Amino acid sequence: RFSLAIDFHNQNLLMVDAAGWVHVWSWVTERLIFSERICDHAGQIFAVACNNDGSEVLLQRANQIDSYLVTRGSVHVALRGHEGPLLGVGFLAPGKDEIYADREDIDDMLYSVALDNTLRSWDPISMQCSNVLPEPRSTEMSAFGLIKKLHVVLTGNDDGSLCVWSLDNGQHSINKGHQNTISALCTAWTGRDEHDQWGRDLVFTCGFEGELLQWEMTTVQRKDNVGTGRKCNLVGRTKAHRAEILCCVFVPPQMNATRYPEGLVVTAGNDLTIKKWSVSDRAELELAGHMQLSTPDGEVSMECHSDAITCLAVDANFLFTGSDDASIRIWDVQGSFLITTLDAKAGGHSDAVKLLLILPKEGYLVSLGVDMILKVWDYTQATVVWETLHERGVITCMCYDERSGRLVCGSEDHTIVTVDLPDFQALRVAREQQEAEEEDAAAAAQGVRRSGGATTHAGLLA
Repeated sequence: RFSLAIDFHNQNLLMVDAAGWVHVWSWVTERLIFSERICDHAGQIFAVACNNDGSEVLLQRANQIDSYLVTRGSVHVALRGHEGPLLGVGFLAPGKDEIYADREDIDDMLYSVALDNTLRSWDPISMQCSNVLPEPRSTEMSAFGLIKKLHVVLTGNDDGSLCVWSLDNGQHSINKGHQNTISALCTAWTGRDEHDQWGRDLVFTCGFEGELLQWEMTTVQRKDNVGTGRKCNLVGRTKAHRAEILCCVFVPPQMNATRYPEGLVVTAGNDLTIKKWSVSDRAELELAGHMQLSTPDGEVSMECHSDAITCLAVDANFLFTGSDDASIRIWDVQGSFLITTLDAKAGGHSDAVKLLLILPKEGYLVSLGVDMILKVWDYTQATVVWETLHERGVITCMCYDERSGRLVCGSEDHTIVTVDLPDFQALRVAREQQEAEEEDAAAAAQGVRRSGGATTHAGLLA
């Protein structure tokens, strides 16, 4: 049972059903622009209507009519299909088996993995699940990554294996490595640019046993001689930490190609240390150094936070670390020293930091706390430029959709939701205006002081 209403002013079609779902379609773009289940004590929905300009939607229930004000320009989409908490989300070009593989106007599709042990792709037009690739084994997925150039998705598992999913044929390979759960992984291209013939596609996986494993991706001829496939070879194993590793990130060689020609891998976790590893073809990676924290009494400590380090991000020579101690710290990668700390005093989080994400084009840092407060930082100024409380479930992972300028977040309640971000250009203009006004005010105040001093001295000389 469902009911329809037409919003002629905004050229939208509204549909509700007895289960409480409200869908809004644009017949101009032929896209679903809103989808959410409104369930509460008031009971099922029997009909929907809207006013002339579409600013108010009315939902008829058994004993009442509910009125909802419509906010346009703010987009929220909830994607449902997984049957477990989300582990990772990211964008890749459509696989050859996808219906949009030959569409020039479809650049990327959203892919996701969850604790229901499935990899899913999402139709960019209908926003519905378009393909499901199940993990047939009894093991549970524990980490997520992707390589855009090779068109593969990577999943770590609690049995220590690394799975490589080929989106072109729907197949995946299982690669044994760790003795315990893979807790984190990152991917790396070691070339100085995308055309560097000496560059290698690498994958780094970290485990609860404290090991860092290095894998190399190669292209091989398939057994049926029809096309090529991807092979993942274990090429290195390093005992990196004495406790569980919780996060890792790759620093490209462009940061310092002379000193680190294939880049660095940074690892951190429960032992509170942050270590840099020089990427090479050695079976055991060489330690390139520790991040060092100066203590108030002048000592140097290798313990970089007071609680577990849960997330890492990198932007050029800046390394960002988030911790259960509720702080974010910014480090100089080459110099291994602390630049600044973003904590509650700087407008930061009051509880543990859960996720970090760089917005590369905008030059901002996004952080998420366990209290579900999202903050956007202008980290060069150590200031929060925008924040919001996410009230639609517990976020477990996120990525940035550069096309729409929104965050795409996986949640604990098995859904994928979008979060609107502010107009960064407007924020930048407002900040520049504020800085100019402060400089003018300071200059004016300085001018008054100088004038006052000159007058005083003139009086004394007279």
